[in-house]
Amino acid sequence: MKQGLVTRERLEEFTRDHVTWVEKCVADGDHADWMPHLSVLCTNMKGEESVTMMALAIPFNTSKEKVDAMRWAGLQVFQDLKAPTMFVLSVGAWVAPEASCEPKDHPDRGECLIVCGMSIVNGEAAYAFHSATCHRSASNKLIAGPFHRIEGAALPLMRHVYSGWAAPAMASGQAVPPSGAPGLFTRPIGKAKEASV
Repeated sequence: MKQGLVTRERLEEFTRDHVTWVEKCVADGDHADWMPHLSVLCTNMKGEESVTMMALAIPFNTSKEKVDAMRWAGLQVFQDLKAPTMFVLSVGAWVAPEASCEPKDHPDRGECLIVCGMSIVNGEAAYAFHSATCHRSASNKLIAGPFHRIEGAALPLMRHVYSGWAAPAMASGQAVPPSGAPGLFTRPIGKAKEASV
């Protein structure tokens, strides 16, 4: 498939496709937990697009593990001789009714699924953020409520996909993205509501 223009609308569509996939997967009622997944829309040196889906079956609990996982994903894209155009992460997270402590440590914590897309649009980070509150079935399986778009939310962790791609690309002299690919690291990332996973 030929490369299209990177727009906020296109990022939202790519993210919404991932939301639909997560909804279908969880609807089977057979998930005890949700393994983080990353969909990456990649562009090769000819400007052709493809989508790579990665199940992040690696430690994803501490901040360092999450950063390492995102950088690993970027490295995989580099090793495939592609550049990341946009990507979407789906992950389970804890939520708390108040911010008195970390959600994972709150006695009344709840669960949710987060699906967040990211790209660089006009030189700035753009996010598409969706969340669904979850509960447990009698057999302790994950049941997700409907997903809702959350305006202005961001998941800065996702920037590390670009850094995982850029580090070896710069070292090898291949840091110039394919024609039409988003400019990487052209401006500081703008302010947005930040979520932690």
